[in-house]
Amino acid sequence: MATSGPVLLVSQAQQRKSRTYTPSPWGDFFLHHVPCTPSQLLSMKERAKVKEQQVRQMIHETIASSDLLRKMELVDTLQRLGVDYHYNEEIDQLLCSIYDHHDDGGDGLDDLYVTSLRFYLLRKHGYTISSDLSFARDRMVELHFWMLGVIHDPYCSRIMIVKIFVFISLFDDLMDNYSTTEESNVFTATMERWDEQMAQQLPAGLKALLVRIFNATNKIEEELKLQGNMHAELIKKMVINSAKFYHAEVKWRDEHFVPTSLEEHLQKSIPTSACMQMANLALVSLGNVTTREDVEWVFTFPKIIRGACIVGRIANDIVSHEREQASSDHVASTVQTCMKQYNVTIKEANEKLRAVIEEAWMDIVQDSLEQERPRALLDIAINVARVADFMYKREDAYTLSFVIKDIIASMYIYSV
Repeated sequence: MATSGPVLLVSQAQQRKSRTYTPSPWGDFFLHHVPCTPSQLLSMKERAKVKEQQVRQMIHETIASSDLLRKMELVDTLQRLGVDYHYNEEIDQLLCSIYDHHDDGGDGLDDLYVTSLRFYLLRKHGYTISSDLSFARDRMVELHFWMLGVIHDPYCSRIMIVKIFVFISLFDDLMDNYSTTEESNVFTATMERWDEQMAQQLPAGLKALLVRIFNATNKIEEELKLQGNMHAELIKKMVINSAKFYHAEVKWRDEHFVPTSLEEHLQKSIPTSACMQMANLALVSLGNVTTREDVEWVFTFPKIIRGACIVGRIANDIVSHEREQASSDHVASTVQTCMKQYNVTIKEANEKLRAVIEEAWMDIVQDSLEQERPRALLDIAINVARVADFMYKREDAYTLSFVIKDIIASMYIYSV
């Protein structure tokens, strides 16, 4: 049987390709390297065990503490050092504590670093946690419920009003709880100029908010114009005015200013009340039911509008005063001003303020009977006061919205 010769994989005439790789930087170092002796290894293990127990003691002390930031930074440090596998059970306890933590106003949950670290750790370990920041209230359902009480007629644009009012609520929380004085100045100046380029000076979060406000407001204005609403151009003006009014409160907050009299307080704080903004927006929703003259009359701040705003402003302050006083940075309430003006206790100040609310209701009733304006317009002012009275009857039901959850559910979810 004939045998075949070797198979030539590469012809002699063919040139092989070659690459040059750098040699190992270690050479034969580990062939001659002498590891630690058994006694040295035992000594290292004993020292490591002592350190492990010291760290475990530190973890238990942190678990028992109420310092949220300390807990989060400890978990983060253990993981970054790669020693977290020694403390899986303890880290689970820390994460549960971080997840269940409720802000009492002094734990920095409004701080971007604290919020982002908490979000990172909890999401990394599979906890369900919202990506929303906590400095602002998420109250879209409650706002729609509120507006339903102000204008229930089906032809009114409640959805449009709620969209705008979401931004106005954000202004309130932004100026009260989050932005610095410098950021508030730039934010408000940008709003006044309606200039997206100017928004580039702001932090990413505020810049994104401004762009959304611009886009949403412009879109709503165009929709109203297409519907033939003669007041469409007022939307932008109202949004800008809201930002300016809330910006004025930043100065109060930073200077810890307390007005000397209740009247001085109301002159400056009524424009920032939710009732004032709702009355204005509801006016636009009426469309051509109201004339240009009616609009100008509303902006003169007649007694019926002022009365509705006083009801909302003071009722809100009475039920939220103690909660807001717990924060070091807050705007002086009418309760605080009344206490200072008359040198009285909180209880006595509340009694005086309730008397002011009664007088405001008398002004509302009187003006509603005497003014020769469209009934729909006058009803808006009355309903604004009615809903404010309901929302702030015993609690701040807008901020602590769980107290009216069942009532809202009965209207929006359950069949009649």
